[in-house]
Amino acid sequence: MYPRETWRKLLRKANDLDLNNGGYCDARSGAINFWCGPENKPEGWTGEIEKPQLLYPRDYVGSVTPVWDEEGNLISAFSLKSQNLAIKYAPELDYRQKELYENRAEDLTWVNAEFHKLWQATFPTLPKPKIKIPSKPKQKPQ
Repeated sequence: MYPRETWRKLLRKANDLDLNNGGYCDARSGAINFWCGPENKPEGWTGEIEKPQLLYPRDYVGSVTPVWDEEGNLISAFSLKSQNLAIKYAPELDYRQKELYENRAEDLTWVNAEFHKLWQATFPTLPKPKIKIPSKPKQKPQ
């Protein structure tokens, strides 16, 4: 279990590594979003990584959120998910269809690795935290 301050420190470090500073993080109060770039992306990533309104070319991959205890005071784990393929490859699909594109195994692996880099940069002496990854990553339909 981690105190609330753990999340605040992760958010501060993610702000230091913000995507508009050349990093891969986008910290929000409830999530840390992870974006890939041409030189750092999930295995099997296809398509050109562009920079629409950003300072650097980036594509959204996924996010990490804290899992709070029943009282909302302590973090018991961190939950990870990926969503980019639902947005990038299927903009015309409704939300039920887009769920088929979420949580590609390679994207989950990449977001998990990026979160662990952030964790190590923030808490170099603490062991890796418990991560909740969707149990059955879904693959992009053929």
